[in-house]
Amino acid sequence: MRHLPPHDDVVGGLVALRADGHRLVAFSNSSTEALAAQLGHAGLDEHLDLVVSVDGGGRFKPAEAAYVHLCRELDAFADEVTLVAAHDWDVAGARAAGLQGVLLARRPDRWHLPGPPDPVVSTVAAVAHVLDVA
Repeated sequence: MRHLPPHDDVVGGLVALRADGHRLVAFSNSSTEALAAQLGHAGLDEHLDLVVSVDGGGRFKPAEAAYVHLCRELDAFADEVTLVAAHDWDVAGARAAGLQGVLLARRPDRWHLPGPPDPVVSTVAAVAHVLDVA
C-alpha cells in the first residue's frame, strides 16, 4: 500500500478542488506513519491541507467514533464534512455519522449496500460538480 501510485485523475482532481476553494483532507484507517509514507510516495501530500488517521479516535472506519474523530480534527460539524471514498462501507459509515458521502466509483459494481449510492462520481474532478450542487 505504501508504494502504490495514485489513479491518473487524482492529482488533477485535487488541484481542481483546491482551486474551487475546498479544504482537502486524507482520512484513513492506516496508521499515521503508513498514511504519511503512502501519500508522500504518491506525491499527494503536497495537495492536502490535513492528513488524519483513525489512530487518534480509537476506532476503525466505519465506526461512528472514527468519523466523530475526523470532525474534531477538522473543528467542523458532521454536516459540514463530505467524505469521498471508493468503498461503499466507508460512504455508508460517514452518512450514518451525519457526514455527507460521495461514492467514487472506480468500479461500477462496488455498491453492495441497501439504498442508492447517490451521489456517485467516476473521477476526483467530478466531485466539485457534486459539491457545487449541494
